[in-house]
Amino acid sequence: MYMRVGVVWRRNRCRPPSMERQDLVMQLAPQSPYHSKVSVTDMHLHLNASFIDRQLWKSLSNNNALPSAVVTGVSYGGIGFYTALHLLLSGVNVHGVVRSDTQLRQVAHMMQVAVDRQCVLHKEWMGKIGRIMLHLCDLSDTAAVSRLADTILTDPNLRIVVCSAGPMCTPVGLSPQGLEEQFATHYVGHSLLLLRLLAHRRASNVPVRTLPPWRIVLLSSGTAATAAPNDFTTFHQWPDAAQAATFSSPFSGYNNAKMCELLFGLALSRVVRTERRLATCTVCMLHPGPTRSRALANSGLPLQKWLHGEAAALLCVSPVIAALFVVDLALSKRHEQANGHFFRMGEDQTVYHQKMIHHPETRKGFFRNSTLFPGIPGPEVALSIGNQNWLWRATIRYFVENKLIDASSLN
Repeated sequence: MYMRVGVVWRRNRCRPPSMERQDLVMQLAPQSPYHSKVSVTDMHLHLNASFIDRQLWKSLSNNNALPSAVVTGVSYGGIGFYTALHLLLSGVNVHGVVRSDTQLRQVAHMMQVAVDRQCVLHKEWMGKIGRIMLHLCDLSDTAAVSRLADTILTDPNLRIVVCSAGPMCTPVGLSPQGLEEQFATHYVGHSLLLLRLLAHRRASNVPVRTLPPWRIVLLSSGTAATAAPNDFTTFHQWPDAAQAATFSSPFSGYNNAKMCELLFGLALSRVVRTERRLATCTVCMLHPGPTRSRALANSGLPLQKWLHGEAAALLCVSPVIAALFVVDLALSKRHEQANGHFFRMGEDQTVYHQKMIHHPETRKGFFRNSTLFPGIPGPEVALSIGNQNWLWRATIRYFVENKLIDASSLN
């Protein structure tokens, strides 16, 4: 995967921005060959504002209002942090979600430092930058997620939701509800947040013709290819972490969670397509490529000295750049109709895997089912409509049984 994605990035990073392709990001940094090291201290962002989808600015609560985004996992150094920063600089207010007070204070300080630096570089941005609103929430705790959703729903200008939070290959632990922690954070917390937000939109009394567009972006991973979720690896409630560790590992737990997130995103995209009040919503999944995990606050990957040393870094991307793929899906006009699409580092894989979803015979063979080649997490085990429906039903059942959502809001 590193070789495959590294080659994709090396090819794309030297490609000049194109007006014809409607490239949103015209320049990131003058030292693009050192893409794995770009940070807030040397990034030089230039966006082509004419390619931002201004439909996201329509039907705001007042003339001076800005659209809002929710970005989970904005701890400093991660993809979520830079996604929030890029959105702020694009004129979007951001609800950033962090897990601890320490992270909240660090993010508030570093975000202000980064914004001030960009304002020095771009005097024309003064007065046009969004504001950051930070929220404390443990996404593995369904009670905390419900409170977060209630807070977010007080914002009438919500337009974008980016699901990027979650630990990476950390030791096996349990959520407050007894679920495997990585699964609870990556999947349960995000799916509950999305369903609560969408249920509120469906229940609103705003005329359908004036409902604004929403864009939902879920971050996936190429390692999801190794997972095949089932009843036991999803909503099984464990008595203690030691017993869970006998059936799961830091790697399998992470891969399972990311596969569930991908399946849920594909299922949700089909739901919004058929719902009249959700028809202007889009749901896309993104594999941002191998990112230097040594820079990520939530990474528990071993061997980082070798995997993300100077040599391996040539085939990795900085979280700054990975975040640009997210922002492109969230803001670019060219993606306004992209619903249910899977992207790998900005490349739309949907055309490739569409036949695989509907025709099982096209999913046969090792290479077709390897994320190393097509860049798609395991279509043989994952991308069937049956698997999507199974996980969707299991998720709704869990939330309804635990009184986290109202079953009537889904009918």
